[in-house]
Amino acid sequence: TPFVRQNTPHPKELKAKAHKLFSKGKNDSRSGSTDEQ
Repeated sequence: TPFVRQNTPHPKELKAKAHKLFSKGKNDSRSGSTDEQ
């Protein structure tokens, strides 16, 4: 929903947080889910 996006107080902060989480999750998944891929 775009209206929820506009409601975000700090989209940059959220993006940075998501990026950090995404990067961490990706790295973790890659380290543990290597056999699955």
